[in-house]
Amino acid sequence: MRKIVIPIVHKQEPRAKFVTENDGYGIWRRQTIAGLVNKSIAVPKIAFPVVWSILYLLMSISLYLIIQKSKNNTAIQLYFTQLIFNSLWTLIFFGFKLYFLSFIWILILTIMIVIMIYEFYHLSKIASFINIPYLLWVIFASYLNLTILLLN
Repeated sequence: MRKIVIPIVHKQEPRAKFVTENDGYGIWRRQTIAGLVNKSIAVPKIAFPVVWSILYLLMSISLYLIIQKSKNNTAIQLYFTQLIFNSLWTLIFFGFKLYFLSFIWILILTIMIVIMIYEFYHLSKIASFINIPYLLWVIFASYLNLTILLLN
């Protein structure tokens, strides 16, 4: 059963509101993204789950390589810390709709990823290099977050 999503934009309030029934996180998230004003770049909806699946696979491989090369607790702790930061960004941005805080959060995440790549480089060059697509995607997400913050 398809639900109809109708954005209603008021002149005084640039944020879109939706007339629909929310039947889960996935539906609500698509509605939120569709309702935000971001004309800078249109990314196909299918790109996000595909890209994130590939990135998580690469991140897992890099962690495996680090664990095999060394039992360096600092690098492993940094990996899991940035992973938790990544997960919490989704909650801050989509769940709480705190776009300014989520932008600051994703900037900190980006710095953490750079530090993680640097630490991984000393242990395994391959493990560090396969995290570069992740860094680039988060930088792109930072750009999208900033444009949504500025336009809404």
